[in-house]
Amino acid sequence: MLTISISIDTTPNAWRAQWHAGEDAVGEPIVADGQVMTRITRLSDAFAALFEQPGRRPMVKPEALHFLGREMHDLWIAPVWRELESRLAPGNRTLVIRTTDATALNLPWELIELDGGGPLGCDPAWRLLRTPLDRLSPAAPARPGPLRVLFLAAAPTDQAQLDFEREEDAISTICGRVKDVVLRIVDSGTVDELRDFVTEFRPHIVHLSGHGIVGDDGVGRLAFEDEYGRTDNRDVEKLAADIFRGSTVQCVFLNACQSARAAVAGLAQHLVNVGVPHVLGWSASVGDDRATDFATEFYRRLVRGEALGAATAHAREHIRRAGLITSGIETVQDATYALPQLYAAVAHDEVVDRAAAPEPYQGPRTERYLLGDGIKGLKTGYVGRRREGQRLVPALRDGDKTFAVLTGIGGAGKSTLATRAANRLADDGFRVVPVRVDEGPDPATQGRAATLKLFTALATAFDLEKRPDAAAVLRDGQKAAKQRFELAAALLNEVRFLLVLDNLEPALLVETREIADSDFGAGLRALATDVTRGSRVLVTCRYLPANLPMEQANVLHIPLSDFLAHDVLKFLRREHRVDQRLNSGELPLALVSRLYADFGGTPDFLEQVRTLLADPKLNLNALRDELEGLEPGMLAVKRQAYYEKIVTSRLYAALSSEAQRVAARLALSILPLPVDAVAALTDLDQENARRCLDSGVEYGLLQRFDAPDLLSLFQPPGLLRAWLTDVERLPADDTVETHRRLAAFWQDAFKRDREAELRVNPGLKLEACRYHARLGADSERWCWAALQLARRLSRVAEWRRAYELIEEIPELQRDDACWHLLASIDLNEGNYAAAREKFGKALSMQQAIGEKVGEAATWHQLATIDSEEGNYAAARENFGKSLKMRQGIGDKAGEAATWHNLASVDLIEGNYAAAREKFGKSLNMRQAIGNKAGEASTFYQLGFLADGLRRTAEAAPLVAVCLLIHRSIGHAREDKDFKSLSAVCAKLGYDQTALNAMLQRTRESYQKDRGRALLTAAFPDWSD
Repeated sequence: MLTISISIDTTPNAWRAQWHAGEDAVGEPIVADGQVMTRITRLSDAFAALFEQPGRRPMVKPEALHFLGREMHDLWIAPVWRELESRLAPGNRTLVIRTTDATALNLPWELIELDGGGPLGCDPAWRLLRTPLDRLSPAAPARPGPLRVLFLAAAPTDQAQLDFEREEDAISTICGRVKDVVLRIVDSGTVDELRDFVTEFRPHIVHLSGHGIVGDDGVGRLAFEDEYGRTDNRDVEKLAADIFRGSTVQCVFLNACQSARAAVAGLAQHLVNVGVPHVLGWSASVGDDRATDFATEFYRRLVRGEALGAATAHAREHIRRAGLITSGIETVQDATYALPQLYAAVAHDEVVDRAAAPEPYQGPRTERYLLGDGIKGLKTGYVGRRREGQRLVPALRDGDKTFAVLTGIGGAGKSTLATRAANRLADDGFRVVPVRVDEGPDPATQGRAATLKLFTALATAFDLEKRPDAAAVLRDGQKAAKQRFELAAALLNEVRFLLVLDNLEPALLVETREIADSDFGAGLRALATDVTRGSRVLVTCRYLPANLPMEQANVLHIPLSDFLAHDVLKFLRREHRVDQRLNSGELPLALVSRLYADFGGTPDFLEQVRTLLADPKLNLNALRDELEGLEPGMLAVKRQAYYEKIVTSRLYAALSSEAQRVAARLALSILPLPVDAVAALTDLDQENARRCLDSGVEYGLLQRFDAPDLLSLFQPPGLLRAWLTDVERLPADDTVETHRRLAAFWQDAFKRDREAELRVNPGLKLEACRYHARLGADSERWCWAALQLARRLSRVAEWRRAYELIEEIPELQRDDACWHLLASIDLNEGNYAAAREKFGKALSMQQAIGEKVGEAATWHQLATIDSEEGNYAAARENFGKSLKMRQGIGDKAGEAATWHNLASVDLIEGNYAAAREKFGKSLNMRQAIGNKAGEASTFYQLGFLADGLRRTAEAAPLVAVCLLIHRSIGHAREDKDFKSLSAVCAKLGYDQTALNAMLQRTRESYQKDRGRALLTAAFPDWSD
């Protein structure tokens, strides 16, 4: 196999490339000067920008991609192609791109076309490799088979949720079809789990699915999970050194957004630098479906024996063809196929030594199977319940818990989660013993039947363990059930069984939640109390059995709540027709959101919803009418039938009257509530409110949401809210009063900053206040919430939405703050005449009531209009009025803003000395009061002031400070800042490496003295 390579070195204003065939130099060096660099870089940047459009596929005309590939070919290959071609023999070929320059390394080399053929990256006759190393190591061949694949998904709760389950399904299906492939799936997304599995399982491939970023410091990071499921960002260099260096891993597949972005300290390069032979990753953000399609084809090829390069090329071609769409005479191409990049540290591209005899493998492997005995589960299509599974499986596997109970509304997915957990525990050597309690004439009879099934199933399992003595004891009908249960508990301590007792509710008395048959109840208590090692017991039930010793340390109770919105969407997408309708826009996401709001996230009911949405005869207009309450429809019928199926009325009747009142009133809340809020809704003290809530949870009518060191929150499943709030259970007057109290609670929560304990951001609290105030006919709170929410939206440039919120308030109810905000939005949108009119109304009101703070702000905004219209004298006058008032009332933030704007007028008029002086006053005040956004804005203006004085080298760090501050606070202007900084740096001839280095120096300097050294460098006469 012939290897040709191009080595690219960088000078400040040029690229210099040399081709090699093997070790021989080919042709003269290719020099791309600054002008050529700029043209290619801009084309590459425009290509990369296709993938950063939220909610949109990167669809372009194929000709545009051909053009970019042609430009790449003409620059890098055309000058030496004849000489290169003469050395190429038939067969497989390798092209290596070797450089440490981030920009050159990340050019879309996959798009190059040779002699009119297709894209080079999609041609399996070529393996296209990137490397930041000087040369590829002639490493020893990979380890023998069987091929071992380790899959780990990291899905932190505070990150955008990805559909990793679809990817997991695809890989599991492919690996399960091939005898000499072993797959292990890690349910926890922690670094510790990855380390343990790499050491113990010794995989050839590690597949990491999740989020990857390259920070503004140029350092690559992967987002793992901490013990609570939150983001645990890990520096990839340390990760590589701690876990992968010296391991058996031949390839790391980073199925993570931006995981192959070619920054010097990027993710893939660091792994290669510490010796991982190959790394496959994405060079930009990518849609879940395309990522899964690529991974599916990649593994399909790999398990058939193809090498990495060919499998990658085939997978690119697979998604290229899938993404070529023709509609009428128009053809467009999804450009995602050019994103997968393969990095290398070694000269070969095999993950398994196929010439060597496979090593014997007797260890655990991940296999999916149904448990039997009628227990409902899934082999594929599993979605959600990640956090519950992470609580359940490790606790049972490690023996921290030996008896677990899953509860939840009928159809919540208890049996499905039990099946998933059983599959995982089977991987670790547990023999699964499934027993389902059947429906029947009465609970006592079903308890006795379940007892017999349980002993029979355990006896069969002991037969398989070659323990006939134990099997005989369990089959001995002469012994009393109580005695056999005690013997079973003792025997289970000696073996490694997982007893799954599913669907326990037919054996329970609904009114008391007690196990009706006393022998069966005593037996389950014995299993919970006495099975403390060896085996585990997993029980599923709609509501919590009263007989079990839940207070014991070895007993775990996990109540299942509704699917979250992102899991609902993933669940619906598992049906191909629904997925098509969502992708085409035929089924709007807004409609799915409304379905979730009205019907909740109970998986079994969602299955019926999914069937309806997949029906070719679906009438979307009728569905909309039903959701708007105009016409009852099929979903209402299905929901009513579901209520009867899960005996909702009997469960509700079992509650005390106080607990019924709690459940019904709580069902009105659009957000989960803590105990103190529920007490306020129901006129109960907190102790009684807590008791009622616990009762509702025990009967499966309420959900409890727990988080470490935070208050428990409660809410009924979405499916039950319509039933609980029906006028039969909650009179109309109580409904209105409850909404008023809920509005009052959320107003108070907003004012008291209860975001952390309530797990709700300020915007959602205001939305909740506004929603409940409207339904509670509380116009005062409704107006207050609308104004507060509009203010928050206007701060993040959501002006139209903010404007609409205020316009909903009748004019006679609008105060000066409403008119001021409307005027400010008009100003931001450039509608100066309308802004003046509304500011005038606000000013009149403010002067009438003596509202000095508001009046000063209005003079400031009027001055801003003057400045925008070029009337600088009027602007100075009105800014002066604002400044005087703000100084008089001690409004430091306002005063700083006014000094900043006065300086901006000086800057426009070319009075740089006066501008520098006023910007200095503004900066000092903003730093003193901790106004980070304002501080960033002033540094930005000082940077352009320095640039105007032709001190561009000193201006760039000042603009960089603005960017760094905005990044640290998550400001919406971050992207604009970066473009402005890039424009300044372009004047200096900076490439990406130089820009990154400047950012690092700037960060270090700012941390030392908050920018004083940078300001002195730009303005030698600077003083505080």
